[in-house]
Amino acid sequence: KAVEYFRKAAEQDNSTAQYMLSVCYQMGTGVDKDMNQVAYWSQKAAEGGNVTAMYNLANCYYYGRGIEKDYHKALEWYKKAAEQGHAEALYQLGICHYYGYGVPSNQSQAAEFWEVAANTGHAEAQYQLGNCYYYGNGVDAHRGRAKHWYAKAGEQGHAEALYKLSMCCLDE
Repeated sequence: KAVEYFRKAAEQDNSTAQYMLSVCYQMGTGVDKDMNQVAYWSQKAAEGGNVTAMYNLANCYYYGRGIEKDYHKALEWYKKAAEQGHAEALYQLGICHYYGYGVPSNQSQAAEFWEVAANTGHAEAQYQLGNCYYYGNGVDAHRGRAKHWYAKAGEQGHAEALYKLSMCCLDE
């Protein structure tokens, strides 16, 4: 019954209902899983200003789920979500810039995105930023800052960050 109501609201341009309908299609809740419908309703919701849908649509483009893979369009939607403070979108922008998905590789830019996401408490961004400081990727190498970010991620149970933190302690 929920899908029926989501659809009625979605067809009246309710961006939250459009997003929820995309989730139903993604999870197979009340409907068969259908990534084409996920992309379609995520697009509608994203264009209506739903930040989580912007991130989901970016992922559809990034992974080619229900829509043709397109890193440039993925970046566009990650940026729109990031501008609204979406931490996971900021993290993904860091990945795109670090590895050169849709843009030339730029480790400094990646570190900047990861720092913004890390400051929101995003554990994986904290870990990646720790790696940047540990190895000097995109920033000047700084073991103290690496330890700081590994510890922050480790506080959230990030196992690899705890391992790297222990390696930093051995270096002392």
